Amino acid sequence: GEHPLRATLEPLLSAGRARVTADDAVDVYMRSRLDGSLYDLVDADAFGTGQPHAAEAWWACRTGGLVYLCATDSLTTSGSNPHQAAAGYAAVTHKFPGCNEAGLRLLV
Repeated sequence: GEHPLRATLEPLLSAGRARVTADDAVDVYMRSRLDGSLYDLVDADAFGTGQPHAAEAWWACRTGGLVYLCATDSLTTSGSNPHQAAAGYAAVTHKFPGCNEAGLRLLV
C-alpha cells in the first residue's frame, strides 16, 4: 500500500527532491554513491544503535550535506549497559556527568 510519508512529502516527491523507500539502507547509500544521486540530507535512524550506519550514511551525502545519525540505545552509550556496549561498539563508557558526550564518541 501507500507509505504514510508520501502524503507529507508530496511536494518534495513531486519536485524530485525526496524519495521514500523500504529498501535496505546500506543498499540505498551504495546505489546513491555509485550512480551519483547524492543527497543534501541523509537521516539514518536504525532504531537502536546508529553505529552500523555511521560510515555508510556518508556514501550518499553530497559534499557540504548533512548526516543525521540517530541512536536510541542511550542506556548502552551512557554506561548503563556495558556488555551491550562492548558487543555493539567494541568499547565501553562509564556512567558519569559527561556520559552523553562519551556516548556520542562511542557512536562516531
